[in-house]
Amino acid sequence: MSWPRISAELDLALDEDAIIVPELDYRTPFLWMDFDLGKKTVIGQTTGFALGWSIAAAQGVKIAQPDRQVACLVGDGALLFGEIEALWSAARYDIPIIIIVFNNRSYDNERNRIQQQSPLYSKKNTRDQWRDISGWLGDPDVDFVGLAQSFQIEGARADNPADLRQALKRAVAVTREGRPFLIDAMIEQIDRRGQPTEHTWYPQLSIAERRGRKV
Repeated sequence: MSWPRISAELDLALDEDAIIVPELDYRTPFLWMDFDLGKKTVIGQTTGFALGWSIAAAQGVKIAQPDRQVACLVGDGALLFGEIEALWSAARYDIPIIIIVFNNRSYDNERNRIQQQSPLYSKKNTRDQWRDISGWLGDPDVDFVGLAQSFQIEGARADNPADLRQALKRAVAVTREGRPFLIDAMIEQIDRRGQPTEHTWYPQLSIAERRGRKV
């Protein structure tokens, strides 16, 4: 799914006065959602480039504002950067937030920043030698719905807008009943120009193959 489309679907499905807690680095859905006084509100993000805070922050927002819908928009890389344990708290204490994982199996911003600063990429005659060695997160392909379910949190995967609409409908119903809900929303990779791209190469390293004996 594209960033504008997933944002538009969120804008339609979430409450008019929902509180949004985004951890999506510099690519935010704000251009395609309706934020204003008395309408949807944004809390965050951090002033630096820290990762791994938004799910816990969204829980804090819900504790402070229990009568408003709270949605956490978190990148897949950010979630893997030390946020998994926050799902335990959401499950244990019945914190009914909607967690939407913007999953492109990639550290987009880090990859684009490295590319921008690469001497290889900056020169036309060496550009084809440039490789993104750390941005691709698709192997192993993390099952975020299964991860949520391991904490007894219901979830759904959305590969297209129709899936997303159904998942959001279910998320709203589940949170109204007092439980958190996670949506694994598959979204496109974006390059430095804001155009769709696809980087899946990564170095094939195996520590096991370097062993002198099988221990």
